[in-house]
Amino acid sequence: MANTSLKPITTSDDIMNEMQKLNKFPNRGNAANLHTLEDTMNELPEARAVTAQSLGLSGSSKKSSSSSSGGGGGGYAAPDYSGIISSLKSALQQSLNESLAARQAAYDNTQKLYAQNRDSQLDSLLEAYNFGKGQVNQDADRSLQEAYLARMQAQRTLPQLLSAQGITGGLSETTAAGLLNNYGNSRNNIETGRAQNLASLLNTYQTGKAEAEREYNTLLAQAYDQLQQDQAADRKAYNSSLASLMAYLG
Repeated sequence: MANTSLKPITTSDDIMNEMQKLNKFPNRGNAANLHTLEDTMNELPEARAVTAQSLGLSGSSKKSSSSSSGGGGGGYAAPDYSGIISSLKSALQQSLNESLAARQAAYDNTQKLYAQNRDSQLDSLLEAYNFGKGQVNQDADRSLQEAYLARMQAQRTLPQLLSAQGITGGLSETTAAGLLNNYGNSRNNIETGRAQNLASLLNTYQTGKAEAEREYNTLLAQAYDQLQQDQAADRKAYNSSLASLMAYLG
């Protein structure tokens, strides 16, 4: 039954406008406020049932029959709706194509934004790693230099200290070996600390990088799934509208 609260349909342009609104993707939730296809077709003046009254033949059936049997009285020709139907189908297809393209464009833009965000995270992680690595190397190199200076200073001042304590004969081989051994141990400890700190920094960088990639792939997969669902809904709505059109045509 036609919705009498809606603006009457009087021309083929009206039917096209109504069908474009009815099938505007993805806003088909508003379809309840629009004409249905059957409403639209039935409200076209040419589509209404042809009766004697609508043709202005108010006389008796006998008069009507005699009039129709006389010469010059032509029969009523059913209107040809093929042009309107073709236009409706074209409008449905165009609306579908526009919606699919818009959703694809939105997905592509989302993918670009996700990629930019991931790249920004990777750049920040790499910057932090390089800065940390520089700090570790700088600290280790300074510690090595300090250990070396401490050893050289010990070699210079130890004989004086021994002499002050009444020990003569200069720096013994055992004492010199001890100083060298201590220096070697300090170097080893410094280099071990350097390696451990660098390994920790690298692990932090690689973990953060993997997490950024994982987050990017997860978000992109979700966006792609949503794209597929939305486009499937568009196609379903299109097929439903097309089926309604074909069913009306019989």
